[in-house]
Amino acid sequence: MIFDFSGESRNNTHYLSHFFRNFSRSNIDALLKISLWHMEKFDYLLNRLKSYQDQHGSLLDHTMVIFGSGMGHSDNHTVKRIPMILAGGKGRIKTGRYVRYAENQELGRLHLALMQQFGVSRI
Repeated sequence: MIFDFSGESRNNTHYLSHFFRNFSRSNIDALLKISLWHMEKFDYLLNRLKSYQDQHGSLLDHTMVIFGSGMGHSDNHTVKRIPMILAGGKGRIKTGRYVRYAENQELGRLHLALMQQFGVSRI
C-alpha cells in the first residue's frame, strides 16, 4: 500500500518496513509517518466508540478492539514478540498494563481467549 500523504509515494509500506535492508533516515521517517497515521486512526476509533453511551456504559465498554502488527520483526518476518494493543471490553480483561511473557506465545492464543470472553466456545 502506498500512502501518498507521507510524501514518500515512490515507496510502499512493505518496502519501508524492511528497515534494516532498506535503511535510510528518509525511509525511517516515512515509516514513522505511516505508523503515526495508523495510531491516530486507532485513537479516533476508540474515542468514537467511547462517545456512544447507553444505560450500560459506552460502546467501547462492550467492544474489544485489537490493534497491532502481523509480525514481531518485519525484516525477518518473525512471528515472535508481536506488539498488540487491546482496548475496551470493560470487566472482561485487565487493562492499563504491559504484559511480556517469558516464553513466546502464539498469537492465536490471544484470539482464542478473546473469543471465549465473548462466549464463543467452538470454532
